Amino acid sequence: MALPAAGDRRLTQPVIDGVPAELAEHTGFLLSKLGLATSRRFADAMEPFGLDPRQFAVITVLGAHDGVAQQELADRLKIHPSSMVAVIDDCEAAGLLERRRDPADRRRYAIHLTAKGRTLLVRARDAAAAFHVEMFGQIDPREQQELHGLLLRLASAGPLSDLGASTSVSRPA
Repeated sequence: MALPAAGDRRLTQPVIDGVPAELAEHTGFLLSKLGLATSRRFADAMEPFGLDPRQFAVITVLGAHDGVAQQELADRLKIHPSSMVAVIDDCEAAGLLERRRDPADRRRYAIHLTAKGRTLLVRARDAAAAFHVEMFGQIDPREQQELHGLLLRLASAGPLSDLGASTSVSRPA
């Protein structure tokens, strides 16, 4: 994409609504813009279930690994341990999961989904699937797989390793 000549003060036409041509050529900027919009829209999709994206992540992982230790869950999801306590407290207060002491190690808490948590997880996964169709429906399934593979490759190269407690979505007031 060609940039305007030096000294040309006219604004170029946006390539995408809200993204001027000068910015559309920067892949990192586009990923940032899409990431923010996707995070907000996914949070909106989870809101009817009383979940935020981190709570959805916790119950999804527990759906596959029920009884995992609280610390392991925090490590796996790259959520700071003190933030994980708050996420688990909120899910526990909603009746979605429960902490149980490990009889072999009284310092360890195992986290288990409740029946209510399992039921909600099924409904939230359905909403996540509908969100996927809405978000990626304009590209064919082969392109979706390719995009997913490329994103996994980028993520595994390290950019997600430093997210830590910053994985929450901040919303404008």
